[in-house]
Amino acid sequence: MALGIQGKRRRLGSCLAVLGLILPGAAIAAEALEEITVTAEKRGENLQAVPISITAFSGAGLQARGILTTVDLAQFTPGLQFSTNAAYAQPYIRGIGSNQLNVASDPSVAVNIDGVYVTRPASQIANFLDVERVEVLKGPQGTLYGRNATGGAINIISNSPTREWTGKASVEIGNYDALNGSFVLSGPIVADKVLARVAVGRETRDGFYPNLVDDRRIDSLGVTQARGIVDVLATDTFSLRFAGSWRREKDTRGLAAFTFYPGPANLPPYNRPILSGNGKVDADGPLRGENEADSVSMTAKWQIGDLTATSITAHRHSSFAYALDLDQTGYHYADNLNQTETSRTTTQEVRLEQSDANRFYWTIGAFYLGEKASANNLYKYWYANLTIVPQGRAATDAYAAFGQAYFKLTDQIRLTAGARYSAEERTVDVRSTVNTAATTFKDKANFYAFTPKFAIDYTFAPNVMAYASATKGFKSGGYNATSTTNPAFRPEQVWAYEAGIKSDLMNRRLRLNAAMFYYDYTDLQVIESVPGFPSRITNAAAATIKGAEFSAEAAVTSQLILNANLALLDAKYDQYKTIDSERPSLGVLDLKGLTLPRSPKMTFNLGAAYSWDAPWGQFTARGDYFHTSKIYFVSFDTPKETQAGYGLVNASLTFTPNVGSWTATAWARNLTDQKYSQVLLSNSGFFGTIGFPGAPQTYGLRFDYRF
Repeated sequence: MALGIQGKRRRLGSCLAVLGLILPGAAIAAEALEEITVTAEKRGENLQAVPISITAFSGAGLQARGILTTVDLAQFTPGLQFSTNAAYAQPYIRGIGSNQLNVASDPSVAVNIDGVYVTRPASQIANFLDVERVEVLKGPQGTLYGRNATGGAINIISNSPTREWTGKASVEIGNYDALNGSFVLSGPIVADKVLARVAVGRETRDGFYPNLVDDRRIDSLGVTQARGIVDVLATDTFSLRFAGSWRREKDTRGLAAFTFYPGPANLPPYNRPILSGNGKVDADGPLRGENEADSVSMTAKWQIGDLTATSITAHRHSSFAYALDLDQTGYHYADNLNQTETSRTTTQEVRLEQSDANRFYWTIGAFYLGEKASANNLYKYWYANLTIVPQGRAATDAYAAFGQAYFKLTDQIRLTAGARYSAEERTVDVRSTVNTAATTFKDKANFYAFTPKFAIDYTFAPNVMAYASATKGFKSGGYNATSTTNPAFRPEQVWAYEAGIKSDLMNRRLRLNAAMFYYDYTDLQVIESVPGFPSRITNAAAATIKGAEFSAEAAVTSQLILNANLALLDAKYDQYKTIDSERPSLGVLDLKGLTLPRSPKMTFNLGAAYSWDAPWGQFTARGDYFHTSKIYFVSFDTPKETQAGYGLVNASLTFTPNVGSWTATAWARNLTDQKYSQVLLSNSGFFGTIGFPGAPQTYGLRFDYRF
């Protein structure tokens, strides 16, 4: 085996040397690829040594690629779809996600910020500020992360305070009157004992799309945020971290919609029909959004011999309010005059782990989540003089105990086994008022789950590891908090089987990873629209998801780095019969064999970064291309709610001077101004088919100064 590896290295080295010869001024000696430490299994490990499919980005990697928010991650992460529906985030990983947008249900992809779970979809749209790294964990994370991670998890980790004073100031300008600025300061309050870090940022931008009715520009951006971290290094074995974040957003981000196929609300005598391709919004009703999120946490770590005890206590508050023109026309037809949501969440996690063990190490812990959330809506159907006010309150108490152990059978073989037991209670109180007539619904449900994990990995050679795993994931059951006729729906569960290989070759100048997976997905939570009744959330029967992912990164020379990622996905219903409210005359339809929503058969991205020296400094040019195949947005695979395949091109040029601590970057995103919809919705009896567009071509300049 060692001889085979060496032979491959010699052949690969020859190929890299030939490629270096055709690049003007390229140096042959390449530096090693960036090594990223992740905490995907609640402890620090080299990304390439973790037997899980992970895509991770360092803070520098995020900035180089122009990844500014969680939404942007999808262009660089195989298997991830991340779109927005008005104020809500809708992440999907390998075909598993959720379009449920109410306070008595949860996302299928968990988002954690500095170890604190984010409960509400509106708060999962995160702007990256002073971030050390982002980890995208693919597949169910049922043992260590537990509830609502059937699709996977996105972990955002902030930079830590430093022992020396340091800082960074950044300013960015762009088209659409974009102006972004941030400031970071870090250093010791008490030398080697109390360290602090603070980061503040402000992002503004005019709207991308003009409104035909009043010339306002919609899909604007206005975000202000701040984060502070204080580390208290009490002793050599005991430390405390206090962290707080504050975020305010007031804009019309995600509220632009185009009408592609007119419905009755679009036709004479009401208004002119609006067709695709005009790039304008046609809305007479209110369009506004406000989003707030605050979080405080305390993390305590205590080293007791070779044991480490960790406690994370956190409280998170979030709220949003927005208004939307329901008919998307200039006629006074129907409006969502006010939609609000508030959530208060307290979480507590405790862990005990054995560290620095030679062959056997383990983690055990317990977790609690308590959430109280409420939502209020005000729908006005002017054409019928009808007012509908759905109001819902939900309370959740979730408890879990978990453990995971790793055993090195030999120097090459490692076994992993873990399990989590979850118990939850959810109550709901719904009131719906139609004009003056009110109906109510109150209920309580309990959900339980046991989610084990088994894995084996084998190290063939230094930095070459293969693994196989079987993992069970669980997403909590719940209610539709806007309906008084919808009983509780059951939890959804998935058994995921995966095999993969991770390798760093050529002295870490070439990184090749691959994974194949098979999911047995049961009790999928889906939204059904039945003619004459409110939408309801129910459980589909079953689905099978299978696919493969490949990634490659090469430091071809000291100046040129190439990367490529490919995801292949086959996600289909095995059993599911329901009515399509768009075609009720067809009766009950059998969806067996149809593709799950947000599950493109193929996505890939290509990237290249090339650096060269000039007399006064160094230039780095980077280009990235992302492509996705056709995306269905509903279970029926209908053309009206399908986005054809498309590609996006991003580019940047960065200058770093020989003298000075600053850099300047010129950048462009969606360079070809590709038109596409990130969400398509249909209601042929009302607004027809509308689409929420992706961002158009944007460009600008960024200046960073470090001190």
